[in-house]
Amino acid sequence: MDNVASFRQRLLSANGRLERVSQAVTRNGAFGARAQSAQALAKDELSAGVWAGLGAALDSLQAQPAGQVIRNLASPFVPDVATGLGMRGRLVVAQSLLYMAAQIQMRNYITARGMGAFQPVRPDDFKGLESHWAALRPLMVQFDALAATERAPLLAAQKELPDGVALQTAYQAIPVNSRPVVLGAYQRHRGAASYIHDYLTTKLTALEPVTDTTRNDVLTRLDDWIGGYPQALKNWERQKAESQARFERQMAAQKEEERKRVEAAEKARREQEEAQKLTAQAGMESVRKLYQDFVSSYQARNLRGVLRFMTPGWRAADGSDLRDLEDILDTSFRVFNSITFAISGLTITPTGDGRYSVRYAATITGRINQMNLQHQENAQVDDTVILTPGGAKIQATRGGRIWIKQ
Repeated sequence: MDNVASFRQRLLSANGRLERVSQAVTRNGAFGARAQSAQALAKDELSAGVWAGLGAALDSLQAQPAGQVIRNLASPFVPDVATGLGMRGRLVVAQSLLYMAAQIQMRNYITARGMGAFQPVRPDDFKGLESHWAALRPLMVQFDALAATERAPLLAAQKELPDGVALQTAYQAIPVNSRPVVLGAYQRHRGAASYIHDYLTTKLTALEPVTDTTRNDVLTRLDDWIGGYPQALKNWERQKAESQARFERQMAAQKEEERKRVEAAEKARREQEEAQKLTAQAGMESVRKLYQDFVSSYQARNLRGVLRFMTPGWRAADGSDLRDLEDILDTSFRVFNSITFAISGLTITPTGDGRYSVRYAATITGRINQMNLQHQENAQVDDTVILTPGGAKIQATRGGRIWIKQ
């Protein structure tokens, strides 16, 4: 009997604690009649009051065009199975729908990010995701704030529940034949304790936080993808603008280099033309001086002087070479006391590579004083003249004769 008395004392204390907890959390006695199951009661309580307002806000959000698009995109992948957990379950489903829609509409961006690159999202697609997340996330934060307020007394009540294990141990210490005396009271206590335990467990589970990033990886990813996209887009646009600016600067630099190159080439061409012109002029002057000096030496009957204006390989149209010319002129210069060599109509035409075609009319007049004799030759001379380090020289006489025929 001592065990029975001890158990009754324990049971009385446990019933008192259970009654206080029941009054605190359900506002009903622990042992009164219950019209609903513990789960149904908790669900009804989490659908009324502030929770109804939160649910209406979520309904309004999901009825928006962006919400409809998101549901249409993602509902085949996210069946609505969590509504039994009340408002928390609805928020989890809404978050999951948005997560799946973001995976679909931001696929290229997400893939590119994984490779350290960037792909923009269609503006209309992102606008819908962004506006939806901007409205959904505050609802989740609001839920957690309300849930935290309601969870605190529930957790405190859970700690106040009587120790069912100790009470069961005390019951088992009663001899089997004496247990029927307290069995009814014990079963009544266990039924009430089970109801309160189920009620607290159901409600605490339904009020677990949804914005705890250590337990909600989906929220972390949505914050990263949707929340971080605008800045990523700005960075990409800035980098693109900088790249475009660099490209334009490079193109401008290349154009400037090309302009300078063309300008330098044009300057070099003009300088070359000027140099060639000066060279041609100098060559022309050298050729004119050749014939001036040639005439002077010829009229002075200076054989060596005349021959130095011929190249060693000089040839005449009739096949005469320099030795033949030397013999002919030597004879002429000895026969005639004076010789005049008049040139008219001198034309000098550059033919390239320091060569010139020279044409002129020559009148050669020889006088023999003792015989009072004068002999005159007229010829149309056509020479090839080249420039050598020693000056202009006659390379060939292609037409005409430059001596007096004996």
